[in-house]
Amino acid sequence: MKHFFLTILTMLTVAAAMAITPDDILGDYMFRDDMSGEDAKVRIYSNGQGGYDAKIIWLAQPNNPDGTERTDEKNPDPELRSRKAYEIIVAHHLTFNKEKNRWETDRLYHPSFGRYFKAYMVFESQVTLKVRGYLGTPAIGQTQKWKKIK
Repeated sequence: MKHFFLTILTMLTVAAAMAITPDDILGDYMFRDDMSGEDAKVRIYSNGQGGYDAKIIWLAQPNNPDGTERTDEKNPDPELRSRKAYEIIVAHHLTFNKEKNRWETDRLYHPSFGRYFKAYMVFESQVTLKVRGYLGTPAIGQTQKWKKIK
């Protein structure tokens, strides 16, 4: 009986340590884009509308080969194509799904494609955020690992 209570107490302690809150996603993350092979940093912040956005804040290669500053040249909105590449908002209005313990959006932007995808983000550890972008169903998509650095 003593071991039973110790087991239950241990399980509750582990569950409490893994409890996720919506604001846990806030912070800066480093990742390597699988398509370009480029390192980048994003900042996830509260958008003031009940959700979260993610914005590029640093690129390992901020310039084109000719030395000009990179822009969001493939954006479907012509007015945003002159936006600096390191200022692109890559995730719009992430919302926390309490039942699945993850953040979800219909607007994950991939600048290499100039397209928006559906996505979810879930912590695999305290510092590793799994980002799954997809078309239609999560089975058809791409996963990146973002490492929390701040």
